[in-house]
Amino acid sequence: MLHGCKRALRRKFPFLLILGLLAAQGCSIMPSWVGGDPGPTELTVDGEQTFEETAYVGVPLTLDMRDPKLSGYVFAGVAFDPALLRLDSVLEEDFRARYVFMPLRAGRGVVEVRIRDREGGPLETYKLVQVTVEE
Repeated sequence: MLHGCKRALRRKFPFLLILGLLAAQGCSIMPSWVGGDPGPTELTVDGEQTFEETAYVGVPLTLDMRDPKLSGYVFAGVAFDPALLRLDSVLEEDFRARYVFMPLRAGRGVVEVRIRDREGGPLETYKLVQVTVEE
């Protein structure tokens, strides 16, 4: 009897192994509302000047905005707390700009995207985002 169980288990083992691997992989692609990975946090910051967003440690935060060149301005830097966020990239294309940050630790801070007139002039706040980073 024990010999028959081993033989049946040996035949089913590849199937059970594949099923287990698929289940493990499926956990990483489950929607966040059922406990899966929430994925990158993306915030489109068009229209208004001030925004609030919650991000998570180790999950990229992307701020997507209209390029101010359309209104005669140029980007003039971004201010943020480097202990809270790391700026990983700035992408500009098709009249859009995307700032990609990596949240480093839990806390609260502000991201201020600055612009100035194409001819020079003083710095102005283009977008102000209050960021809460959670574990």
